[in-house]
Amino acid sequence: GDDNLMIELEEPIVISGRVVGPLERLPQKDGKPYIRYTCTFTANNFSDTDSTQCAFVDVEGDQGFFELTDLWGTSVRLGMDHWKQRIKLNEPIPDEIVLDLNDPLTENGQPYHSRQLVLEFQTLEGFPPPTGNIRLNYIDPAYADNTYKGKLVEIIDGKAQAEIVAPGKIAYEIADTVGYWFKEVRELKVDDGTEPLVIQVPTIPAGMIFGQVFEEDGTPAVNTMVSCQIIKKSPLLDEKTHYSVSDLGKNSSSDTEIETKYTAAPLPLGGIYQLVAHRKNTYAVSEPIELTEENPIWEVNLTFPKGVTVSGQVFAPDGTPAGGIKCHLHFGTSNNHGFGNQGQFTDSQGCFAFEQTNPDADGSYSFSIKSKKDYRPMRMELKRLTKPIVVQLEQGAIATGQIIDKKTGWPIPNVEVSAWYHNYKQENSEYERFSAEAKTDKDGRFRFSNMKPGREYHLTISECRQDDTGIIGGQTKDKAYEVTPYDWSELKPRQPEDS
Repeated sequence: GDDNLMIELEEPIVISGRVVGPLERLPQKDGKPYIRYTCTFTANNFSDTDSTQCAFVDVEGDQGFFELTDLWGTSVRLGMDHWKQRIKLNEPIPDEIVLDLNDPLTENGQPYHSRQLVLEFQTLEGFPPPTGNIRLNYIDPAYADNTYKGKLVEIIDGKAQAEIVAPGKIAYEIADTVGYWFKEVRELKVDDGTEPLVIQVPTIPAGMIFGQVFEEDGTPAVNTMVSCQIIKKSPLLDEKTHYSVSDLGKNSSSDTEIETKYTAAPLPLGGIYQLVAHRKNTYAVSEPIELTEENPIWEVNLTFPKGVTVSGQVFAPDGTPAGGIKCHLHFGTSNNHGFGNQGQFTDSQGCFAFEQTNPDADGSYSFSIKSKKDYRPMRMELKRLTKPIVVQLEQGAIATGQIIDKKTGWPIPNVEVSAWYHNYKQENSEYERFSAEAKTDKDGRFRFSNMKPGREYHLTISECRQDDTGIIGGQTKDKAYEVTPYDWSELKPRQPEDS
């Protein structure tokens, strides 16, 4: 209802710049060279980026000059490929920004060069070579000196060959590789040699599981996701090898597609696997499947039943219906693989309903409320899905504190603070972890209101080195915590106004 509001605009921000190097590399629009720039505003876990804009470059001799005037937000990214830069607008801006279009050089001042990469896949004698593709990621300094570029490389006669940049780094992993599994390599340094780089890649024979998901009436299911769980790791893998089925190829469908088909491959032989189809609150679980040399390929179709509705009501500590409370329904297979959903909010009467829940899925369900403010979080196992759930929330205890920079004694704003508790007893083991209601304010203060009264929690202060880690639910005094931000942190102490 306020009126006569006064808004004071800041002075416009202007960035002047110069372009050096081969100017013909600049993109052109209507015959004029230009650079691209994008403004972004970021604050308190919120980010908003504008569409890309153009600034024309005036060429004078072997140099170009530009000026950016239509700027907003907290940062601007300008340029492209290896000559892009990011300028923070909330910090002092250099008098001139120089964009160098020349080819990047190595640390020794030498140019980069191409080098042939050969991945040779090793298989057992008498076995055919793998086919399909692998995904190769590599550093291309002409694109960026710290970001991988990726491409698919076909396996031909048991070899995957590609041109890479030397010196540099590469990584490779399974894509739609057929017949074998191999271990992912996340980083491999490439020296500045000129001869082909030949790498021997050990493989393990692998099979596949494929199929389709259907509705109860036999029509293809839509808007569905399929995941593959490892029940027993293949004995062909050593104990130290960590393996997860993260790439199922086409394993999902939107509500505009007419079917959901999936392929899980390659899966090392000797392992036991289980497929789970899920859509919102509905789950369908396959029987465990063992892949062997005799039966390396399985077709497994899954069906969504009509299901039942899991419903209930949530009440506040005073017994009144609690509206606007976010509830979650969780499902876990009998092999301890868990699934969750985005949850839903109770209506004005504190009621909720999770529809089309499969009571016969091989696993168990639980219900939870992850309260961040005022009430204690809770979780309960569900034995009968058709029995209405009634929850009365427990009032949370308040605990507050202040984050202080150890060096200056000033408060630090915008710090993420969380608390956790773990009872390590074998029976009735209990664990909880949650964040403060918000980041620290301008005075470095934070607040919890969902703690258990009298319980001592461990405090975690992000991006900071801390000595004191204790906080007690319901503590009556505002406690100060002296910390030291890490060198890489962007957290900054704020000088008090009366200092």
